[in-house]
Order: sequence, then structure tokens, then C-alpha cells
Amino acid sequence: MLSEKISIQCPKQLFEFFENCGGWAKPDKEGQKFLYEALYTGFQFSNLISIDIPSLDNKTFNDWDEFEYWCSDIKGLHMWDIVDEKVNNAEFNDDNDTPRKYFKTKKKVKEAIIKSIRTSESDQIESVTYVEIECENKTLLLLYFDSDSWTLGWGDSVVVINSLDELTEENGYYARL
Repeated sequence: MLSEKISIQCPKQLFEFFENCGGWAKPDKEGQKFLYEALYTGFQFSNLISIDIPSLDNKTFNDWDEFEYWCSDIKGLHMWDIVDEKVNNAEFNDDNDTPRKYFKTKKKVKEAIIKSIRTSESDQIESVTYVEIECENKTLLLLYFDSDSWTLGWGDSVVVINSLDELTEENGYYARL
């Protein structure tokens, strides 16, 4: 059974604010109240996750300790999620003594990270949560990130888009596998 599409009515002035924000939106106090009420009433989960991979500089790509630290900044990823567990400090050799030698290219690192996160069952990997808002037969989607901030009452910003079709792999959004 498919879930019914939920669209939240948005006051015209606030809708226009969202419509003209150009991405991230942080409304005033009344707008904040609307964001919380809309989330409570109309949140929906997509089958997408957002993956932001920071730039991998050459120094980090050539040092396992730096690489491990770099990995920990990516959605709770652990280096060992993408490195064969059989490889440990005692078994490094000329073929795998740096991340560069192990992975060969930065592209392969990115592919390994994306695959690991897409298949992860970790509760740190959240599906994109959104609310569809409507005003005068026009709709927008509000994307809510960091569910802890919204649950604890200090969330204050959303991303505004026209359609889930905008959430492409080129923009860092991937379907869960």
C-alpha cells in the first residue's frame, strides 16, 4: 500500500520567502514555528541519502593516519568500512602502505565510500526527510537535515527545492541500496 501524499498549506508571504530563498532558508520566528508544525504534520521520507565527501588532499591520500581521520568526518564512516579488514598495520607492504597505493585513485575512494554508505544500516545514515508545502496551487519541498536538531528544538534551516528530481547523484544524493 502506498502512503498518501501529504501537502501542508503554507501562508502566502512565507511561501514567497521560501520560493525566493535560492536554496537554504532560515525564516523568522513565525516561519520557524511553521517549519516545526509542518514537520510534525507532514514529514515524508525519501529513499535518498545525502553524501557529502570532503576534498581528499594528496597529504591525506598518502598517509593512513590522516586518511583514517578524514574518513571519520563522512557520515560516521570508519576507514575499515572501505578498507579490507585483513589489512592492518602489521600486514602493510609495498602494495598497500598508503591509501594511494591501496585504492590507486581518488575516484575509487569515492566509489568505495558511496557504496559503503548506500548499503549501510547505521542509524547515522538518515534518509532525506521532506515536507511538501502548497500555496495557491504551487508546491515546494522543504528538506530537513539533522533530525536530532529538529527533535531537540534547535533546527532552524531547511533546503527548498521544487522536486525530488533535483536530488541527483551529481548533487550528492544517492538511493539507498
